[in-house]
Amino acid sequence: MLGPDYPNLPYGITAINYHFHDAHPTRPLSPDRAVLWHNDGSVLHNVTILALGFSKDLPVGATITITKLGRKLGEPGRYRFYCAYHLSLGMKGTIVIAG
Repeated sequence: MLGPDYPNLPYGITAINYHFHDAHPTRPLSPDRAVLWHNDGSVLHNVTILALGFSKDLPVGATITITKLGRKLGEPGRYRFYCAYHLSLGMKGTIVIAG
């Protein structure tokens, strides 16, 4: 997984065991940084970001990458995301976009 200490690489969030690892919240991210979600678990997950109008399934072993996520969100702040299938199990996280 791509770690938070490499600002020129995408910030990696792993979906595993009904949990988003490295997203409670993320470290402050540059508006130009890409964010990727990888499903390292054994069941289908989903990534939903209401502030972006984004919702996409994340099959086992798959990756979703959103480039320049902070620019797409529009301004610095804290943005929640969740798994539409497992929100009731607490599968959610927060992306922090730096100013």
